[in-house]
Amino acid sequence: ESRPDDQKNNPAHNAHNDSDFAILVLNEPIPHHGGAILSPLVDLDTGERFLNPGESFTFYGWGSTGYGGASGSTPTTLMQAEFELYREYPLTQARDGNYGGLRGPLCSAESDGCQFRAAAKVDFIGIDTGLGVPGVGPGDSGSPVIAGDYYYGSLFGADNDPTGDAWIASVSSIGWMMPTIARAIDDVIYPSDMGIALERGNDETHEISIPIQNFTDTVMVLDPVEVTGGFEPEVDGDVIYDDFLVVTKDCAGLLEPHQGCMVKLLLNRNHYFEFEEQVDAQINLGIDGVDVQPLTVRILPTFCEQNPYDPSCMDFCDLNPWDQDCMDTCDWNPWQPECMDLCEYDPWAPECICETMPEHTDCTGGDSQSPEGGNGSGGGSSDAQAGSSSGGSLSFGLLTLLGLLGLRRRGLFS
Repeated sequence: ESRPDDQKNNPAHNAHNDSDFAILVLNEPIPHHGGAILSPLVDLDTGERFLNPGESFTFYGWGSTGYGGASGSTPTTLMQAEFELYREYPLTQARDGNYGGLRGPLCSAESDGCQFRAAAKVDFIGIDTGLGVPGVGPGDSGSPVIAGDYYYGSLFGADNDPTGDAWIASVSSIGWMMPTIARAIDDVIYPSDMGIALERGNDETHEISIPIQNFTDTVMVLDPVEVTGGFEPEVDGDVIYDDFLVVTKDCAGLLEPHQGCMVKLLLNRNHYFEFEEQVDAQINLGIDGVDVQPLTVRILPTFCEQNPYDPSCMDFCDLNPWDQDCMDTCDWNPWQPECMDLCEYDPWAPECICETMPEHTDCTGGDSQSPEGGNGSGGGSSDAQAGSSSGGSLSFGLLTLLGLLGLRRRGLFS
């Protein structure tokens, strides 16, 4: 924006790719733990470089595996390769001419028709790591160029002919968009959901990175980052808070407009803690006017918690409930004596007689007496004798009943 108006209005200085970036305004924030700091490759006003030729970074993409952009299979996993900035950014656009849409050769000291087009395209090239010089392919377009903590742009395309046995990848620089982004946001930004998600039982050391970026027009003063609560150890011995969580680098100091910095926290650095449940702490990012924010260690659900009906998550009897080994014996053979109620199995058992013959005197509360002249007792008896007589009456009654039934079955009784 500090360039003269004649440059601003000159298409030769504004031929950057104007369809590679978009700003979306969301109704609500998308929860995210971290991210990268947006950065231009070079300060267009001062010439300060933020990434130099020869500085390598890992490029990730889903593009075709055909070498040099040739048709090839689509990968099923995210691919990666080592790349580097091929030459300084201004030289990328300093050309002797434009040949049918293809970029002409780089300018040399003897060139008369050299012109600089302030385009967004930047040249990157693969590094030979012993596996061949990597190149980009169809499907890689849009992949981010991230070196360290900084995002510099996204892949735009590639030249059709190799240079020094390598294919040059063209990247659209984010630098041209920085003023527009600042006007749209006009705030200091940081992740909406700070923390980390771990598997249950994890006891490893983890680094938590929190980007802070100043998208205002004023210099921000940041106080040191402070974390409180949530990580006090529950072990014996001389263990201090910093054994669990320590700020390895913070953003204390001045944060210029558009500038960003990365807060890094080291969690569980001495492996004292095994995470079994969610841990809730708080973090003060040191930003004036920003309240203390939650800092959370969440426990990821296991596969079986997410998929309880997956066969691998169910035991044999869950999958085969009607298998004989999975059923109680009485479920599949209810007529076994041990599975039946005694009175269903033997209705004439003494303890079942009242269920079988509820009119019996022992069951109706009446006096239980022996038949007249039965045992020569002469009539009345004591309580103890009555109890004995009751038992005798029961046995006699059962024998009589069984005898009568037997005679009836033989046709001797009408």
